[in-house]
Amino acid sequence: MENLGAIPIVSLQMIRESIMRAKLAANAERKIESAKRLDYYRGDQEQHLMRVLAKQFKHPERLRLQPTFSNIVRRIINEVSVVYKRPAQRSLMINGKKVEGKGADAFSKMYENARADAVLKKVNRYTNLLNTIGVQAVWRNEAVALDVLTPDILNVVQNAMDPTQASAVIIEQGYADTVTLEGPSNPFGATSLFIAWTEESHQVFDEQGRPRPDLANESGANPYGMIPIVFFRDSYPDSYFWNEGSFDLINAQETLNVFLTELNQLVKMQSFSVPVIIGDAPPEGVTVDPSNFISIPLSDATAGKGQPDFKFVSPSPKIAEIIEVIREQVRRIADDWGLSMDSFKLSGSPASGLSLKLSNIRLIERREDDVALYMDYERELFNVMRAVWNAHCPGGEEIPDKAELSINFAELNFPEDPAAEDQRWITQINQNVRSRAQWLMSIDPDIKTDEEAVEKIESNMEINAKTRSALPSGDPSELIDALTGRPKMGPDGKPMEADAKDPAEKAKPPFLMGGKA
Repeated sequence: MENLGAIPIVSLQMIRESIMRAKLAANAERKIESAKRLDYYRGDQEQHLMRVLAKQFKHPERLRLQPTFSNIVRRIINEVSVVYKRPAQRSLMINGKKVEGKGADAFSKMYENARADAVLKKVNRYTNLLNTIGVQAVWRNEAVALDVLTPDILNVVQNAMDPTQASAVIIEQGYADTVTLEGPSNPFGATSLFIAWTEESHQVFDEQGRPRPDLANESGANPYGMIPIVFFRDSYPDSYFWNEGSFDLINAQETLNVFLTELNQLVKMQSFSVPVIIGDAPPEGVTVDPSNFISIPLSDATAGKGQPDFKFVSPSPKIAEIIEVIREQVRRIADDWGLSMDSFKLSGSPASGLSLKLSNIRLIERREDDVALYMDYERELFNVMRAVWNAHCPGGEEIPDKAELSINFAELNFPEDPAAEDQRWITQINQNVRSRAQWLMSIDPDIKTDEEAVEKIESNMEINAKTRSALPSGDPSELIDALTGRPKMGPDGKPMEADAKDPAEKAKPPFLMGGKA
């Protein structure tokens, strides 16, 4: 048997240190990747493009390349993020019955002040871009606000029993000084702050690791009994906290940027002929450029038998072929993300609603998967928002602990012929599949509830009844004449006399006068 005593024993401390170093390296890499993706989405791509060009060309500065890019990352992310294409309908329920009164009013006020629809539309986009993001409910300006936390500012301590859950979350917070443009700073005199949350505690530390209880609560206790952060993911996690993916989109963007930059350079190279001098020694480091000349020694050009010469040479790069390669690149990545290439065409004929639906069938299926996820995320977020609201709201405005969120995500709409769409609504209303209130809310997004829609319909019915009573002939042109003051014309083409005794009242229909119609 071999002498096992000669084998060095790895201590538990060494294993722990090795694991910690690996975790810190992975955490730093994740943050860098997240920051890069945000740069690409926001259009800050030049710095990354220059690094890619530096790898592809030995001396890119000599070529005087003009960085050129088109933001397909933002275009594709926005196109596939359609969970909140239209605002979701939310209501408060207890035992299957809709809550009325103060609790419902507080619920509506909380979501309205939090601008939930606008924030969650951004959350949907960032989740598809970054795979995992956090949404924190905070009490600010006497209301619940929702802060979007991207992975580049988050550190998570995973739950030992369930690594997909967080036992603690540390937020790195800093404020850019837009006045002096110096390093990051914030109103609290620190270059950065670290905000730590667990289910039991809430603490703030400065960049030196010193506690700042003045920026949290003095006791350091978590007043909510839960971490007030909900993590949205683009799919259910497997066995790791952070979802990863979308590398194909970033890679396609970098490839496209290089192609566009090279195409721009080739167009300039082909736009002008390059002067060529035969009979002089070329200077060192000469660059092929329309604004430069190429000098070739006579002996090299003609083996000593020719004469000096000067001429213009026109390069012939295959620009049309390169453009087609770029189109194919965009077509491929759009197809990978379930999008129809029609979304990226600059021209084409209008398509019907059915045609659009068929061409976007994969996008519709993707949305159905996303809606199933966001149902759960919305309920988690509601529980967190309620905990923050109830901890700080005025007495008597609490949202009941037994209440649950009911949410209905609006279906995607595809443009169709107005007459066909109206007939579809009429059929569904006659069959009691939908209501007139729902029809009105689809037309006017500012109307949020059935009650508001019913009130508007009743008001319209009253106005229409008065209008019809003013128009016994049922001719809409009479109403237009009355509203515009245009006199009614007789058979002879001359204005007819009004029945009203007061000349000022002649052009007014009965329902616009002081009396009854």
